[in-house]
Amino acid sequence: MSRIVIPQISHDTVIGIDQFSFSVKKGHPFCGIVNIPAGTHVIHFQNDGEGSSLRYGYWFRDGDYCFTYDDDDTLVMSEELDTAKFESNVAQFGKVAGGVIEYPKIDEEAKWYSLSKFILWDQISQFAPPSKYHNIIPVDSSFTTLEEHDIVSKTLDHSQDREGGNLATTFQYTPIRFKSRDAIRPGHEMTDFRDRTFYLNDVILPRYYRNKMQLYFSELQFSFLNGILFGNYGSSLQWHSLVELVCSSTKLPRENDGIIIQQVDEILACQMDTFPEEYFDVLLNKEMWSDILLGNSTRQGPHLPLTREAVNKKIPRLLDGSDGSVDSDTADVDTNTQLEYYDSETGNDGEYLPPIDSDSDGAVVVESLTYKLLRR
Repeated sequence: MSRIVIPQISHDTVIGIDQFSFSVKKGHPFCGIVNIPAGTHVIHFQNDGEGSSLRYGYWFRDGDYCFTYDDDDTLVMSEELDTAKFESNVAQFGKVAGGVIEYPKIDEEAKWYSLSKFILWDQISQFAPPSKYHNIIPVDSSFTTLEEHDIVSKTLDHSQDREGGNLATTFQYTPIRFKSRDAIRPGHEMTDFRDRTFYLNDVILPRYYRNKMQLYFSELQFSFLNGILFGNYGSSLQWHSLVELVCSSTKLPRENDGIIIQQVDEILACQMDTFPEEYFDVLLNKEMWSDILLGNSTRQGPHLPLTREAVNKKIPRLLDGSDGSVDSDTADVDTNTQLEYYDSETGNDGEYLPPIDSDSDGAVVVESLTYKLLRR
């Protein structure tokens, strides 16, 4: 469990904890949040006013934390190791009406758990820039990805400007390059371009995730949340790459008794159900999603019933073709296709999962929460 103390709010600020957010006026007696459930969470801020666009914040896990303003009027998070001092501050601020609030319990934390349950701290701390605190990861909307950093560095190198990008504000996500030599084998160009099975199972998973899909899911959730909570474009691109890689692979690894695709479906359904409408035209690759859910038989679309339901509920035009992203020749999806396993040691197909029952009533979508979106 975690607790946060913010002794003073010097500007009108929009404060968010996980997927919840609220506005606090300058001088308002808001002093912190307590009873934050155990696990990984994120707190984020944005100055509330015209011209305010930068959104910043911190990922953190179980502990006591306090905030102070730096010279740039930015709230800086630090760990409070003096328990007695922290208890005294919480008790003092708790006497002020509205001073210390409880973690929101609108849905008993179920939605945040679903959005973040695969996130592993030791892994995501490697994606983020170094932090002087082991339990804090700073993030803001201006962070770039390692791929973007490399492009900028090469451009500046050609222009003889040697300073390059700043790794202190760079996400070092897993590099996924669909047109690279790693992804497309000589003599298999057409197959590997349409079907990412080899790239997923023989390159990405063993090289970066120790052949564990759980680690893959951790980055999938971390990049998604950085995209929607901070409006971070690079994280959105990484999330789309991870989605496309697994969903455009005909065969998935055999793991956890063959429930990988069900887990993918549950993760993506929850994410699409949470995706802010304000970002549909900014951070959502509608063409990719249409191709996955309505495309040819090499895609996993037929095995994503929960995701299809969530998309149909949230963005129905994505599936009915009214936004122009759907090819009428691929609008009918055969939900009776069979899912193949992939044996990474031999490259051979494994057993088949039974066909999906298109009449099944087992598709359940987590009810969407309404929360205030931080403005860009």
